[in-house]
Amino acid sequence: MDKNIFDERRKSLEDVFFAKQDHKLLDALKQRRDKEALRAASGIEDETVLDHIERLGLGSEDLAALALVPLVQVAWADGRMDERERRAILAAAESSGIRPDSHAHQLLNDWTARDPGTGLFETWKEFAHALAARKSPEAVAALRDEVTGRARTVAQAAGGILGVLALSNAERRVIEETARAFE
Repeated sequence: MDKNIFDERRKSLEDVFFAKQDHKLLDALKQRRDKEALRAASGIEDETVLDHIERLGLGSEDLAALALVPLVQVAWADGRMDERERRAILAAAESSGIRPDSHAHQLLNDWTARDPGTGLFETWKEFAHALAARKSPEAVAALRDEVTGRARTVAQAAGGILGVLALSNAERRVIEETARAFE
């Protein structure tokens, strides 16, 4: 009878051990699938960039929100998010096809409600640089102009007097950094 109790205990410990192993393997498989989905959606092969995107908790369905990070960064350049800037960002999201019920839209809402800090922008710059490496010079120039134009529109949404001084020095710096990311 004592042998039976020990056999049951051994079996229970084995079950716990193998359940933990299965969980680790499933997590590793999910992470690999997530990275492959990011790779497929973005076309980016750079493991470091993909790791940084994953570390932010962004998946392939969030790349549309990631593409709008310069708009968020320029809006926070002065340390606060003006409601007009927020509306301009959400209008850009809508014109980019980001649905209001999507996770990407929720991210943008979060980023416009609370400054996400510079880490997000740094990851976006890596993303933009890696993306530019895969495109023709003409396509890169068009993408750079589109992104910086949208960022400029957000920066101008809140400001200036009769269009004068519509961009602060901090906003200009963010727009310049955005343009350089495509080099």
